[in-house]
Amino acid sequence: MREGGTSEYFSPSDIFGISYGQSMLMAIAVLGKPRGIDITGATCELKKSTYPEPKRIGTIFCIVRFPMNYSDEDKKFIEDAALNCPVALSIHPNIQTTVLFEYAK
Repeated sequence: MREGGTSEYFSPSDIFGISYGQSMLMAIAVLGKPRGIDITGATCELKKSTYPEPKRIGTIFCIVRFPMNYSDEDKKFIEDAALNCPVALSIHPNIQTTVLFEYAK
């Protein structure tokens, strides 16, 4: 609990993180549909840290998990779609981002 909040609600930076994960998954789903790529059941686990002064997001760490495996060509397509989604392309370069992709065996 920071800034006097009660942690009952999402903070603006929490919502930013949720938007980032959702944007990646949406880009994969929409762009992958014509290729027959199904990401049903995919999840995105995201952690972020903030810097104190001035208050801002400092790092974002994300694991995108898929309940199925894909060909190497489809994996490259999926990862390119995620890393080039609208929110990813809008993140300030001072924010350190790490995105890992995990596929079922």
